[in-house]
This record gives sequence, C-alpha cells and structure tokens, in this order.
Amino acid sequence: MVLRTMLITLIILFANTAQALGSNLNKSVTIIHSPDHRPCTFFQLEGVTEASPAVPNEPWFSVNINHDGHEVIVSILLTALTSGKKVDVITTGDVDCGFTQVSSVRILP
Repeated sequence: MVLRTMLITLIILFANTAQALGSNLNKSVTIIHSPDHRPCTFFQLEGVTEASPAVPNEPWFSVNINHDGHEVIVSILLTALTSGKKVDVITTGDVDCGFTQVSSVRILP
C-alpha cells in the first residue's frame, strides 16, 4: 500500500511539472528589451502571441538578471537576432517581472 501511494504521488508530481514547463521551439527572436525599472531582460519570438497561459495574451518572455544563466541567455538571444538563427525557449510556468519566466534558451544550428 505504501509503494502504491508513493507511485501515485510521483505520477502527480511529474504531471504537474510537465504542465508547468512550457516550450517554444524553432522560433526567431524578433525583439530584445533591456531591463527597465524591473530586474529582467525581455524578448519576443516570431509567431508567439502568448508566451504562457500564466500571462494570457502576452507575447513577452522575461529573464531575471539574477538567473544563473542570464548573461549566456542574453548572448544567445542577441546572436540569434543578428544572425537569423532560430532558438528553442523553455519556460518555467511562473511569472517574473510581469511576464513569462524563462528557464533556458538554446540556439539551433
């Protein structure tokens, strides 16, 4: 019985984690905005009208300047914007600085 309860708990946790994480794959960066009075860098992706259901009808993504990978993520975004390369963006399902919080970004070959 204990094993069954643990298994059910793990299934629920994994299901909630999968729902919380979002992804936008093979997208072009269209605009990058520096931090303003909020401690985040913001950006948009081509064709994305809602970055996450957490912020309905809002196309902006945010990367907090305290995120461990902030500088690398911004470098990837700038490289993708200037070179025309596409990116994959993974979000956390949370909101930061009023917009969809980014977990990671990968530039595609």
